[in-house]
Amino acid sequence: MLAEEYGYQVSDRRAAEFPGVMELLRSGRRKSLQRGAAGVTVLACVGVLWMFPGTHLFLFAGAFLLAPYVLTVLWIVITDAGWPGAAELMRLARQHPFQVWPCQAEEDSKRWNTKRLLLLAPDGKVAREFRTKMPDSVWHGMTDGRGVLWIAGDLRFNCLVATPGADSVWAVRAIPPEAQPPRSSHLNAVEDELLRVATQEAFRYWLL
Repeated sequence: MLAEEYGYQVSDRRAAEFPGVMELLRSGRRKSLQRGAAGVTVLACVGVLWMFPGTHLFLFAGAFLLAPYVLTVLWIVITDAGWPGAAELMRLARQHPFQVWPCQAEEDSKRWNTKRLLLLAPDGKVAREFRTKMPDSVWHGMTDGRGVLWIAGDLRFNCLVATPGADSVWAVRAIPPEAQPPRSSHLNAVEDELLRVATQEAFRYWLL
């Protein structure tokens, strides 16, 4: 495992065994199902009303009122397409341990509302690169875009990411090497504090 080669900590338990991980993933799955069910219900109601004469004026009025909601649901569905769903993230949590990685987060100039997450080797070189919809609280909480995160999964593919302690969990998608932007030089060496967190007993306090 690459994290172990760099001296970074790897948990001796699966990610699913950490308090709160599966609860957060199940909550995210419920919200996705609720959005989907609401969208289907709205479309079904529109279809039924359209079949009855004399309801078209009412239908147009209702459509005008519901348009913001419908567009929001459609936008969520479209932007979430291709991202790992809750079921896949739960599978990753059950099969893989957490790895501790120093990271750098950057804006993705090619994708709206998307960040690039760089996993850093001790010398600051980029070991792996991902695309992610990082929670705003995590993005703003990483000073200068740097911090330590927990990663579960095969780093070549989709992974589960968590903040230390698993207060937030979300998905990342691996960027193939040929699709990564050229970097003229590697980043500065990882700060001592980040290395200390990544190489010492990062998990002990969360499993007491």
